[in-house]
Amino acid sequence: MVTAVQPGAAPPPTGAAPHQPRLVLVCLSTPSDPEAPAALLPAVALRLSRATGLPLRSIPRPDSPPQALADLLAASGPWLAPLPLDPGLALAHGSWAEALGAWRQPTLLVVDQAQLVTGIPAASTALLERWSVPLLGLLQWGGGWDASARRRDRLPWLGLLADTEGADPDADPAALLLLSWSRWRDRLS
Repeated sequence: MVTAVQPGAAPPPTGAAPHQPRLVLVCLSTPSDPEAPAALLPAVALRLSRATGLPLRSIPRPDSPPQALADLLAASGPWLAPLPLDPGLALAHGSWAEALGAWRQPTLLVVDQAQLVTGIPAASTALLERWSVPLLGLLQWGGGWDASARRRDRLPWLGLLADTEGADPDADPAALLLLSWSRWRDRLS
């Protein structure tokens, strides 16, 4: 039986071992690119899945966050699931940001290189923090890494994931993801 969580209510226990990464990937859209999550995240998820060995899971009912999360969490073992919608989008059953926070679902925020010159990284982080989403960090997709600019952002950046395989020998997607998971787990201990 699947149980939906009402706003403010605690989700049912999942029984998942805390050492198994079960991550949702999110990114925000823009008025000029409302399809950004659906277009960007499958490629990011595939790269991270190949690098880490985490199986990919799809979110078949993205219009119902509580039902979709219950279905995802019913799956055994670790997984990585790209969200094909903007997490701040208001849906009939609440937003994904609200559900991810209520279910305490670890989440990784992906920021496209084109979004770096906007307020999207900060706004995305603020949205997820507003709903108490366990944010592992921000991952830049594509472009060049500007370490001093990312430090000035004062956001929990994990690093760069090149948008082509082998483009940056220092960008190790498995290391980025597993390091962020390890740090997040340590904060819970």
